[in-house]
Amino acid sequence: MKKTLSLLLFFFVLLLGGCQEDRLKVVADELAVLIPKQITESLELPDESGGVMIFWSSSNHAVLSPEGKLVRQEEDTEVELYAVLIHRDKKINLKFVLTVPGVGSTDEEKPDDSDDEKSGPGEEKPGEDRPDEKPELPDYYDGWENLIGSSLKAFLHELIDDHKKQSYDSAKKHLLITDEDPENPGNFILFYTGVSVSKNSAIGGLWDREHIWPKSHGGFSNNSIPGSDLHNLKPSDKTANNRRGNLDFDEGGRPLTEVIYAPNSTQNKISSSSFEPRDENKGDVARIVFYMTVRYEGGSGEPDLELNDSVNNGSRPYLGRVSVLLRWNREDPVDDFEKRRNEEIFKIQGNRNPFIDFPEFAEMIWGDYLN
Repeated sequence: MKKTLSLLLFFFVLLLGGCQEDRLKVVADELAVLIPKQITESLELPDESGGVMIFWSSSNHAVLSPEGKLVRQEEDTEVELYAVLIHRDKKINLKFVLTVPGVGSTDEEKPDDSDDEKSGPGEEKPGEDRPDEKPELPDYYDGWENLIGSSLKAFLHELIDDHKKQSYDSAKKHLLITDEDPENPGNFILFYTGVSVSKNSAIGGLWDREHIWPKSHGGFSNNSIPGSDLHNLKPSDKTANNRRGNLDFDEGGRPLTEVIYAPNSTQNKISSSSFEPRDENKGDVARIVFYMTVRYEGGSGEPDLELNDSVNNGSRPYLGRVSVLLRWNREDPVDDFEKRRNEEIFKIQGNRNPFIDFPEFAEMIWGDYLN
């Protein structure tokens, strides 16, 4: 049985109310009480309480996932569980050190032989890593810890700016690698439909290179830096690509029925003003759009791309709707396919999509659109 924390947290926050710091502190204090030192079953980790957003990550996903799913190993294992608490423009970082007994161990909690008191929220013992550093990427993102809002956006821009430009033509071969079918290396997966097709499939016939941030929303060409940015390009069924066109992203519309050979295509919806991808693609779309907004700030002759909460943006350098994209970022979490794609693009053009590595960055920058 999972340990349910959400209702207890909501109760405590409801009693408190008050200012941002008060809300953050009460959630942090209650998490310190509710998260056990030792676990033998999965945790139901809340992602929100009383307006406080909670983002989770784990030092060992094979044992404890960010969603709280536990897989016990043969031997006792120590796992660090990280939480980032955000309320408007304030945040707190937490770290919990959990012991997971091996499958042959007793489920009873082992006594704590340490004379040290348990660290409180936000406190660190000597030698411990910062709670919001991810061990696999400590150097690339070094320096973001105390940033939020526009300052975080500016920091990330400097980090991912000036990548190694690839030609638009070379994307034809790069996308075969970045979007390779993990279950069939001779194939790659078409966005929007999820169909796995042979790498020998001719471009321009069955598939084409889809700009998730449309070229017309900023007036850039295929061979420009944003036009050939692999983070923004996905292999797509040509018909689905054409139907989506330059529409903004939102929810609603009729099913996309024109791609006859791909039953999954009807899970996409289209209207005169917007396009809604199928559920499996929603988070991917959101994180690509977030990347483009941060990467392209108008310097060196590049477009200044911005999010807004509208549709029908036409040829202006805006794309919406940001409130919907933020929700999609939560509802469709980063998966292994996205992570692998991010790594492959990093090898090719030398920059990463920060919103795949740290999905919580989106609400730390644009969270006001959710209020």
